[in-house]
Amino acid sequence: MFAFPRFLLPLAASLLLGAACSELPQRSGKMVRDPRQTLPHYTLRTVPVLATEHPRAQALARWTDSLRLKTDFNGAILVAKGDSILFESYIGWADYQRRVPLSDTVAFQLASVSKQFTAAAILLLQQRHRLHINHKVSAYLPEFPYPEVTIRQLLTHRSGLSNYLYFCDKVLNDSTRPIDNAEVMALLAQHRPAPYYPPDQLFEYSNTGYMLLALIVERVSGQRFDQFIQTELFEPSGMERSFIFSLKHHPAESHAATGYHYRWLEALPLYLDGTWGDKSAYATPRDLLRWHRALLDGRILSPSSTAELFREQSGDPNDPYALGWRVAHDAAGNRFLWHSGWWRGFTSLLVRSESSETVLVILSNRVNTYFITHRDEVIELAFSEFVPKPKPARPLAPEPTTHDSLP
Repeated sequence: MFAFPRFLLPLAASLLLGAACSELPQRSGKMVRDPRQTLPHYTLRTVPVLATEHPRAQALARWTDSLRLKTDFNGAILVAKGDSILFESYIGWADYQRRVPLSDTVAFQLASVSKQFTAAAILLLQQRHRLHINHKVSAYLPEFPYPEVTIRQLLTHRSGLSNYLYFCDKVLNDSTRPIDNAEVMALLAQHRPAPYYPPDQLFEYSNTGYMLLALIVERVSGQRFDQFIQTELFEPSGMERSFIFSLKHHPAESHAATGYHYRWLEALPLYLDGTWGDKSAYATPRDLLRWHRALLDGRILSPSSTAELFREQSGDPNDPYALGWRVAHDAAGNRFLWHSGWWRGFTSLLVRSESSETVLVILSNRVNTYFITHRDEVIELAFSEFVPKPKPARPLAPEPTTHDSLP
């Protein structure tokens, strides 16, 4: 159905190998189907008939149970069409040690799914004429030592910059103290690590780019990144359980899930938990649905900015990427926008269908990449009823006989 991104395969395979050795603790989980939930800016509806009787929901329930049995899945799954939740399941623990179960109020670390908020923040500032994505990064970060790189190239992963996650490991003497984006910028200016490629030469997925974009948001807006995202994106979307986390600037909220490695080993904080923009957004599945609806309803961006956000711009047919969203097409030509992520025990997948306004959210707080490596399988289950099917192939014309062949 889709071409799986080639860069995920080696890591996913190693993580799945570890998953086969994980223990199977006793579970505490629940299905949450509130008849109606109203937030300050948006109302979500569940559909009891679909949630309990519809064949699509039943198939998703069977797949969810299979996922739990195969991989010891611990997390949340939501499928919605429009503002109607068709299927929702919460399995396992938000805090394993304290035996706190997951529920619809628990926020998960989104890892790289966070990048779409960073991209939207940049486009919102462009919409307000505070910056332009075709401008050089150095126009907003004067100390930035790569004069030819543009904001657009950061957004589309075409900057060629080296990965700051690896670079910081090499140059920092103290990895016990969390660092923030400004400190990483200072290290880049001081050490000038060699880029992987010249700018705009090719697509190379880059956490560095989105870390820098968050710093640009701060410099241009005059607000800390977490505050800007909260007031300009989360609150207008009605995402009351969502927040941006930084080990240096913003403590984790009490309703956040704890991340775990295999065998329920808690994922301890890292000094890189101080940076944001490339990761560090926390949200519930329902809040991600609210975000999806806010984008479609034009409550965050103008129509032209939204189109820019979703337009494929990577220039690589093997890795089609918009701005903070990956792009895929099925056999019928239906277009899907999606992103996955993992960080410190958390794994995430968000997929939205353009043709049907259907959205799929899978969040786990215990390392599990099965639902990413088997993305085709779960997308087929979640979306096949709501998107157009491939047209049947036209029969081949019969071979001409001797008497009607051209001379």
